[in-house]
Amino acid sequence: MIQFYFLSIVANFFGGAALAADYLGAKFPFFESMKGTFEKREVKIGLGFTALIVGIFKLIVKPVGWAVPVAGDLIPALTGIIVGLVLLLDFFKQKAGPTKTNIEKVEKTVMTYKMPLGILSIVVAFLHFLFPGALLL
Repeated sequence: MIQFYFLSIVANFFGGAALAADYLGAKFPFFESMKGTFEKREVKIGLGFTALIVGIFKLIVKPVGWAVPVAGDLIPALTGIIVGLVLLLDFFKQKAGPTKTNIEKVEKTVMTYKMPLGILSIVVAFLHFLFPGALLL
């Protein structure tokens, strides 16, 4: 469906921008103005759920005209799922506060790759936009 194609591009781009906001804000003035918006809890949970749900549906729903049901959108779908989970983890980390929980263990392993994952998500969104019919993109 064309709607999931569009939502996948938007969710991957803005989810990646939210994850890499610190790095991109230092490099590009456009992202510096958006950095404060991406740090809000409501934005993180909204982007996280959107990217996660769209990524799951991209795995389930077959793109129009594709003979292979899953392979066409595999990378954007997996990227959306991972970005959504990381954004939700970041949201729940903020909600948990300073208490020591299991979230801290996961945070140490996952959040160290937050910036590269954000850049990768933006690149995948851009490539998915440019090459909609390419296998795996």
